Amino acid sequence: MMPDPESRAQRELTNTKKYRQGVLDLASEWKAESAKEEWRVGVIDVWEAIIQDAGGEGEELRPYFTYVYLSLQLFEWWLSVDGSDRDGLHLSAKGYEVLWKEYTKLVKGEFKGRGLDWDVKEGLPWAAPEYVEIRSLQNCG
Repeated sequence: MMPDPESRAQRELTNTKKYRQGVLDLASEWKAESAKEEWRVGVIDVWEAIIQDAGGEGEELRPYFTYVYLSLQLFEWWLSVDGSDRDGLHLSAKGYEVLWKEYTKLVKGEFKGRGLDWDVKEGLPWAAPEYVEIRSLQNCG
């Protein structure tokens, strides 16, 4: 079951840019609000990052997206193998690679020291003591 023309129109580049700008505007508002509080809001402009990585907004974008749709009759997911249909929404492995790079920049930059960096053990929040601590307590008694 292919998407109807109205669904395809929602994925046009001009509409994607409008949604992107709306998200950036909202993030900017919340970021300003969070500056007064203990919590923070960050934003990842994955669209701009993909454009930069791809080197353009035309066919260069094709490897960054995949086309996914659900067949309600068969309850199965299909992926376009030949890449002939890309919806500009669902990221491919290459698209997720760009997202991960941007996420890493956010965590290691703006959110540094907030307990989110997986490479800095001391900053990570612990819900339970480490195994070494538990083991040493068992040996005490």
